[in-house]
Amino acid sequence: MNTDPTVELSSAGSHDQSRIKEAVARDFERFMGQGTLGFFSGCEITSAFLLGKDDRPVNYYTLVVFQEDASIGSSVEYLTRSGSLTLKKKREWRLGIKRWHWSLAEVFGHFQKLLAEKEQKSLDGSLLLGHVRPVPRQFVPAGPPVRLGPLDPEAVPMNAVLKRVANYPSYVIEFFDESKASPYDPLSGLDREFVAERIKELSGTDLALVEDRIGNLVFQFPVTVVQDFDEHPRADRVGIHVTWHPKLKTPPPTRCQVRSVFDGNLLCLGEAETAK
Repeated sequence: MNTDPTVELSSAGSHDQSRIKEAVARDFERFMGQGTLGFFSGCEITSAFLLGKDDRPVNYYTLVVFQEDASIGSSVEYLTRSGSLTLKKKREWRLGIKRWHWSLAEVFGHFQKLLAEKEQKSLDGSLLLGHVRPVPRQFVPAGPPVRLGPLDPEAVPMNAVLKRVANYPSYVIEFFDESKASPYDPLSGLDREFVAERIKELSGTDLALVEDRIGNLVFQFPVTVVQDFDEHPRADRVGIHVTWHPKLKTPPPTRCQVRSVFDGNLLCLGEAETAK
């Protein structure tokens, strides 16, 4: 009889991780589907990475954004013009940022390989990701990453590291690096600040606001299937008109949740379904 509780905990954790992987795989394939969240044709990948003496790129933060008008091609654009930038203090490390595109078939193939790898992971066979784990899907509302005033919408910090696609919300599937191990863990405050500033300047991603995302890989699915909606308040009810994506032939059954807030106080909650 085994009396070591750590073995049971490890086994339970492994089982939970297996279930998360299965759920993430289902969500990924469903989100890619035409008309589920949008009508995607490919994706844009922007990767910030560190290079050491061996010139093997180590992921600092990578964002994969699904797009409807993706320009598929094999060319790679380096946003760091000289290829890489030497850090201020740890001068044996350099920062690089590059951008390229994948077709839906390519990104799905790389995602499946990533999900199947058990130890040291890589995105495409070259970019080292460390020991990242997938986490359940997240819904990220549209909104500013920082709230500047009391009349501004609520802050959504995650949007600091996502690409703004009009004013649409997004679903994200994230591979999270919990260890935050070498090389970015020992970076001094000066180097962290330098890296964050360069990444924001060159790619628009602001890791200074959400440092826990350092080392992560994020797949972003903008929700473009709902193009817009208008409210039509009446004396006894509120009507909502939804503008669907022009490629969507038959709008799906929809459930709407309404929250009424006045002067910071929650007045009521409501829920309704589309008329049949």
